[in-house]
Amino acid sequence: MTAVDRVTGALQGLSITPGEAEDIIALVRSRATKPATPFTFHPSSDGCPLTLEEVVGQAIGAASVCWENMSGTGVFNNTRARAISDALLEQIKSLVTTTVEKVVTGWATEDGGYVIWGSHDPIEASAVMVSYMRVNGIENDDWIPQKASDWHQAEKLWAAPDLKTVEGAWDEQLTSKTERPGWVPFMAYSV
Repeated sequence: MTAVDRVTGALQGLSITPGEAEDIIALVRSRATKPATPFTFHPSSDGCPLTLEEVVGQAIGAASVCWENMSGTGVFNNTRARAISDALLEQIKSLVTTTVEKVVTGWATEDGGYVIWGSHDPIEASAVMVSYMRVNGIENDDWIPQKASDWHQAEKLWAAPDLKTVEGAWDEQLTSKTERPGWVPFMAYSV
């Protein structure tokens, strides 16, 4: 049953003129088909840009009152709303951190090898090398490992994060065959 049907039913039996009933029904129809009011965030009280926590909190708060009839909604549970907000924030932060930290790049080494920095995934390595070739204007070159099957053969290592910016030969103490906290995965392919 639509809002118009409910109003039409409620108007039957009231002492109003047909013109008044039509006006009320027209008003209900105009509101029923009216597009939603755009949501805007309230500015921070200190004038600073809103934090992620404030944005999520405002959005959850606004969504919690999106009811056609607020009179029968019950009691708002602040504790549950905070738990939902906190869980959402943690998930967002996890996704953002993963995305920011998950930058996979590749390059050729001075000795003719290739490095994929940021992953041990042969499929990602393949995509990075195809991009590397395109960016550097390299046509089809069988010496460049372009296929995931090529990267399956690569050595999978870990490195101290700063090692990426080191010019020349890398200090072997800054690489490892086993994972170390805070270190970056990389693959080394030798031709």
